[in-house]
Amino acid sequence: MKSKTVLSEKSLEIFTDFSKTLEKQKSRDDYYYIINSFCRDVGKDYLDADYEDFRQYFEMLEEKAASGHISYKTISAKYTVLISFSSYIVSHAAKYGVRYKNHLVRIPKPAISVNIKPQSMPTLEQLDKIYTVASEDPMMYCIISLVNKCGLTVEQICSLKLANFLIDAENRCGMLFAFRSSADKYIKIPEDVCMILDDYVNHIRKSKSEFLFCNRRNDPLTKRVLQIRMQRIVTEASEGENWKFTLQDIRNLAVVMMLRGGAEKEEVADYIGVESRWMQRYERAVAAFDLAPCDYINIKIAR
Repeated sequence: MKSKTVLSEKSLEIFTDFSKTLEKQKSRDDYYYIINSFCRDVGKDYLDADYEDFRQYFEMLEEKAASGHISYKTISAKYTVLISFSSYIVSHAAKYGVRYKNHLVRIPKPAISVNIKPQSMPTLEQLDKIYTVASEDPMMYCIISLVNKCGLTVEQICSLKLANFLIDAENRCGMLFAFRSSADKYIKIPEDVCMILDDYVNHIRKSKSEFLFCNRRNDPLTKRVLQIRMQRIVTEASEGENWKFTLQDIRNLAVVMMLRGGAEKEEVADYIGVESRWMQRYERAVAAFDLAPCDYINIKIAR
């Protein structure tokens, strides 16, 4: 049963039409509950809520998450619902005869908290065994190194092109990712990984594709194929112990090692591209190619 509405007749009219864009009744009920709860918490109708109402609302949710009362995943879900409804209102303002501004576009989407469980990550001894097995597959060895030392995601690995790589005037290696909606992002590559990349690109890789990692048909690796290849390596390395580590688990290990090595949370969040207003409340103080979080990982990968 729906909770008692605090929406005005106009807001309810708009929501009724908006809900028709949702396929499942459960989604309609969930969206209604979140929108109605927001209005109840801020004490205003949805159409009357301003930027400060939204900002203070998410700060309040942040405090609840910090104390363990709700999860960051819940906050992210609420944000998605509210910004979707606000976007719908903006797009159909003329139809309903309202003037409306989507204040949520000024508030970064909260990232789902990465509360990493230690047991879900490989130990350094286990990681060493994974590297040993992967050494028979130069492409996977290179991929694991980029994930473990640079914190790249599976999506980034599969989309990597030779054009993403650059060397600056001081012979330091990095990756450049260009985004339409935001500034270009530079990721520094540690020296040991640069050497592994150099070996792979110049002496091992045979593909002529613009993509760095390809299958035998010269097509870029898909996430599914990459995950399957990774699981084969992990299974062999586990020697019957049935490890279930994924590239994401190794990426999580990279984050933990950066933090334990002394990198600031804000630096790490920026380096690995986590969109979190709780981790990114800072001004960039370190040049991307001078001191980067990857420099705090105190292990070297053998070629």
